[in-house]
Amino acid sequence: MLTTKPDKVALILEDKCKGCHLCAKACPFDAIDGEPKQLHKVNGNCRGCGLCQEKCKLNAVEMVPKKPDAAGHEEAM
Repeated sequence: MLTTKPDKVALILEDKCKGCHLCAKACPFDAIDGEPKQLHKVNGNCRGCGLCQEKCKLNAVEMVPKKPDAAGHEEAM
């Protein structure tokens, strides 16, 4: 398991996601929220492992650099 902070995190592309749920099933960190057949979102548990991207057959997941938000927390760019 990854113990360091990731440089990149998953970002689900809204125009490509069809809610197949394969990404959520692949994620060992429970970092993807959403019900089958609905748009999925990545939550703060993402560790940047890329398993969700590997499983997505629609290329709806990209690994993007993290950036700090206004409170100093890191989020997808």
